[in-house]
Amino acid sequence: MLTICYTYLELTTIYDCNKDEINISQGTGRMNIKSTLVLLVLLLSGMIFGNLLGKLLGPWIPFLKMSETIVWQPRGDFGIIQYDFWLQIQMNLAGLIGIVLAIWLYKKFI
Repeated sequence: MLTICYTYLELTTIYDCNKDEINISQGTGRMNIKSTLVLLVLLLSGMIFGNLLGKLLGPWIPFLKMSETIVWQPRGDFGIIQYDFWLQIQMNLAGLIGIVLAIWLYKKFI
């Protein structure tokens, strides 16, 4: 029977408690700040470009301009500090296609 005996950032090792260790993965598995920022910029660009494309092509391809609004409104009141945050994202099918294309480009070139 295999069990995970310990895990740390650079190496995950599985031990058969009666036998030698078995390596299943090596590498940090962490993204550096630059690649994270590139991914966020690509995702945001894909979403914006896809939404614009959906609005432009909407008269000819109507299902591309149908959109759904996602709203997130966390609020807090701690007596001394109060906060109110509002985030609204309007997504259509073309925007979703833009996000998928951005992820594909990221995986292919980064």
